[in-house]
Amino acid sequence: MTTDETLQMILERLTALEAKSYDTRPLHERTRAELMEVKQELKEVRQELRKLNPSHEQMVIDLTSARADVRDLNHRVDDLERPRQ
Repeated sequence: MTTDETLQMILERLTALEAKSYDTRPLHERTRAELMEVKQELKEVRQELRKLNPSHEQMVIDLTSARADVRDLNHRVDDLERPRQ
């Protein structure tokens, strides 16, 4: 293979590689746009979770209180149902 043929072959391969790199640009841009969209959605979800957190904490407090009330009522019912001596 002559030097000119080798250079021509290298030039053709380089041209083919450059063409492929341009083909990936739209994919890269679309992927970047989708990532930015997901990032924005994640930010919105985090904001909503922060809003829900205080409500969740209050629900846990209320549930704990309700369980304590049920436990007390069960003890009272048990005492009433226990045979008297």
